Parts: sequence; structure tokens; C-alpha cells
Amino acid sequence: EDFEDEPQVVEEEAEEAVAQQTIEEPVEEQTVVEETDEDSDNVLNETVKKYVKKYLFMEGMETAIIELLSGKKNEIPDGTSRHGNIIIKGKADTDKIGFAINIFKALHADDEQQELKIAKTTAEVLNKKGIMSSADKIKGTTLIIENADRLHSNVVEELNAFMDGDTGSMLVIFTGEEYYLKKIFRANPEIRSKFDYKLELKHYTINELVEIAKEYARVKGYLIDEKALPELYISVGALNGDDEGSEIEKVKKIVDSAIIRNGKPARKKKKKKRKGLILLKEKHF
Repeated sequence: EDFEDEPQVVEEEAEEAVAQQTIEEPVEEQTVVEETDEDSDNVLNETVKKYVKKYLFMEGMETAIIELLSGKKNEIPDGTSRHGNIIIKGKADTDKIGFAINIFKALHADDEQQELKIAKTTAEVLNKKGIMSSADKIKGTTLIIENADRLHSNVVEELNAFMDGDTGSMLVIFTGEEYYLKKIFRANPEIRSKFDYKLELKHYTINELVEIAKEYARVKGYLIDEKALPELYISVGALNGDDEGSEIEKVKKIVDSAIIRNGKPARKKKKKKRKGLILLKEKHF
């Protein structure tokens, strides 16, 4: 996405549907669980989960998101940005900005009638314009800085000073590559202390994509036979390293093709095997 010469401020609806690949449970399998105040902070409710579900097969991601949401929920805003900010790190070809926007929506999924704004910008823009030229625009927003690892030291110092003052409790999200972010923070330790949360966006491993395939097959009424796993691994291993959503979409197509080769849809099959699920065999992949 191209950015303007100033941070791009856009209003977002927390409940707005997000075009992302998710694994949806059949209605008949859904159960309604009444959460108590005691355990509600330790699980992701369905409203929140719809924004982050495609990332949850990544090792440690669900725990990290739960800790983030719980911590932010219990924060007491003081009008500054001295604490509670977020680092999103990942390799250059990961969709960190898309992830940051989904995290923003997850943070505000349960808000009611609240005006929400994201200010999106890049290190290149801030290095050219500085922070204070757009201070009034970014106050009270969620400021997402793409390639924050490329910020010049003088701009980092300016941002750090601004975050200490009246920002309308602006939330700052840095995105970048881990190695270069560490260099920024080593040179500017004061601003590092303002970032309490860190999320790492990875490409799914082959094992994680296979688990996604198994889960997707299960919710459609099928079970992937153990003897079919080598073929599934070969198919998944042949996928290109696309962004996380595209990887999931391709995995779903692999399973859908296997189901077509199997024959009739699960609901029309009379004979089911293993836990009431129809078996997808090696020949189906």
C-alpha cells in the first residue's frame, strides 16, 4: 500500500468484517459456553477470534495475543504513550501491517459505539517529515509505523519525547525485522521501555500447515488417514512461501480437492469411519 507524505488516518469499525481465510465450525457443532469473569481473560472469544484466527496455529501466538488483550484491557490510560505499546516483528515478506490492523480490530472488538482511528505511516515518511508536523493528527489514534527499524535516531528521539507527553493515550505499533529493531532499541533504550508487548509473525511451518489441513478436514466431516500424511506433506511442502492467509487458502484447496476425489459430500455418505468422520486416504491426495 502506498502511503502519503503524512500519516494516513482512517476510521475503522471494530465489528467490520475482515476478508481473511478462516476455518469455520459447522453451526451444528458449535456450543455456547458462558464465560465467567474469572476465565474470560484467559480465552479468545469468538468476536475477537474472527480477526486473528488465521494466525493461531503459529506456535505461542494464541498465548501472546491473550496476554496482549488482557494486559491492554486492564491498563489505565494516563493520556500519554509511556507504556502498553506493541512490537510486531517478522521477516520482510510477512504481512506485518495486515497483522497489525487485525490486532487493532481484536483490541476493539468488544467496544461499543466508539470512534476508532488508525494512523498508518512508514519510517521513510517520518524520517522526512518528523513527528511533530503530524502530532495533532496522530493524537488518540493507533499509530502503525511500517519498517520502524529504519527510523533515524533523531526521529526516534523525537517520537520518544512525544510519547512522554499528551498523546491522547495514542497506541504505537512498531513493525519491522527483529535484527534491525534490536539495533534501534540498543541505540535508543528509553523508547524500548515503552513497548510492553511483542508479537512475532512467522510463515507457517509445514507441520503447522498440516495441522490446519487436519482441522479443516475435520470440521467438514472428514478425517485424514495416517497413511495419507506423506502425500499431504508433499502437497503442502510444494506451496510457495506466500503470506499467511494465502498459505491457508491453498491448504484448504488441497483438502477440498481430496474431498472431491473421495466422492460424495460427507453429509450424503451413509458409511462413516473413525469417530463418525469419513476417511480421506492416500489415493485422494
